[in-house]
Amino acid sequence: MITGPKTRAESRKRQHSYPDVPSLRECLRFAIPALGIYCAGPLMSLIDAAFVGRASSLQLASLGPASSISDSAPVPLLFLSMGATNLVARAHGRSDLRAQSLTTRVGLALGVAGALMLGALVLGFSTPLSSLYCGGSTLLTPPCV
Repeated sequence: MITGPKTRAESRKRQHSYPDVPSLRECLRFAIPALGIYCAGPLMSLIDAAFVGRASSLQLASLGPASSISDSAPVPLLFLSMGATNLVARAHGRSDLRAQSLTTRVGLALGVAGALMLGALVLGFSTPLSSLYCGGSTLLTPPCV
């Protein structure tokens, strides 16, 4: 048998037991490192272009497709980060340390296995991928590989 709150005050207390609203400082403490995740990839591509551009224009032209391939290769693994974050947060809400550690271990193992598999595929198919990205150009395909 399910019993509810006995008084109206208990009912109101149960309804309004939301967590406190975070302050601006707490929001910024979370948001600034999260922005760094999204800025790191393009920033590294710009740094690569600055250094490679000093060597030769042919290598700079081949850097674009190579950067595009290397930046898009890990996209199939994004579901792991989203799913693992949700599962760890749910386990944290239940104060279940065992589920948190299990989810972390399984997520890391799947991430490493997936990364090794994707790395092998990109390495094995580097020439066809480069010619696809370079438009079949015989001049640009060899530097892209």
